[in-house]
Amino acid sequence: MSVTGEGQQPFLNDETVVLVAPTQVWSGRSGDYWSRPIHGLYHADWRLIRSAELRVDGLPIEVAGVATEPGRLIVRGLARSVDDHTADPRVLVEWRRTVEPGLVGERMRVVNGLTEVVRVPLELAFCIEFAEMQAIKEGRRRPVVVDVTMTDGEVRASDGVREVRLSARGAELSLTGSLA
Repeated sequence: MSVTGEGQQPFLNDETVVLVAPTQVWSGRSGDYWSRPIHGLYHADWRLIRSAELRVDGLPIEVAGVATEPGRLIVRGLARSVDDHTADPRVLVEWRRTVEPGLVGERMRVVNGLTEVVRVPLELAFCIEFAEMQAIKEGRRRPVVVDVTMTDGEVRASDGVREVRLSARGAELSLTGSLA
């Protein structure tokens, strides 16, 4: 494990990147991005989203396999909190991330191998934070002030120059936490 201090460029060798210029998402193997200074969703020379965390029934998935190809990351993991108590796990979560210029798609699917129906809450929590890539490369977080609004099932954040929009077809959106 590496420790990146103030003024030091973050290591990239252990991270996962899905990139289709000028848009890129840096994450850990699990698909979550939050634990390393380089993690986040970038467009051009700006990080727009600092973190994204997937939770199934309130817990992270247990990663069983990861596949990458240009513009795509597929993470398959176990949802043990909703599985039965036998030795062989039978509830799988598949998280697909696709990146195109100016667009990132996140799709989750629960694959149920149990005989009974499973209803389980899926949560993908984002932290919006606009910051220049150069400041991040220098090991300095200098986020800029953004205006965040939620209307008509869409969250929008803007600093007056850049804008990010989050929407979730067939799901519920909510705003929590500090916007300061």
